Amino acid sequence: MMKKLACFKLESGLVMSQIWFCCCYHCYCTTGFLEFGAMGSSCFFLICVLHSAIALTCGVLMVFYSKEICVLGHGPKTASKLQGSTPHDQLLIQTSDSFSGLLLFTIGFLVFMIACVKDWEFQSFFAKGCVFLHISMAVWRFYFGRKLEDLAHDWPRHAVGDIALATSWLFFLVYLWREKYD
Repeated sequence: MMKKLACFKLESGLVMSQIWFCCCYHCYCTTGFLEFGAMGSSCFFLICVLHSAIALTCGVLMVFYSKEICVLGHGPKTASKLQGSTPHDQLLIQTSDSFSGLLLFTIGFLVFMIACVKDWEFQSFFAKGCVFLHISMAVWRFYFGRKLEDLAHDWPRHAVGDIALATSWLFFLVYLWREKYD
């Protein structure tokens, strides 16, 4: 019963984020800003909204469903090890996970606000910073994440996710470069 309930909660959270993303996309399309103008790129907005939706969804799930997300991300055996052995440890870990989720939610909200910036130089600077951040996370996972025996089997999957997020910003930088020199 608990397993079904957890799956339903996860699915409903993902459905809510999809509805939120569709509403934002619809509002943006109906305002007529999807044209490539002299003061910014609509591609930047779409990438920011996509990354914002991912961060907001993950943050909310980490705050409210941290145990289920841990099981989903690491498997039940590793998740039970990561939850702590004493009630005090479990409370500290749960509080830490909730604050991490809140931080991720805040980052998602800030990225959504940044999506409205229409300055080419800022967009390029922000995209380069995001590429650096995601590549740094992949390198950190390679050097440190694989050394933790409980998380050693998860680091390749997480590193590929970081590289995929960096790649979306690289495509945007190539798009800006192409528009600038064409």
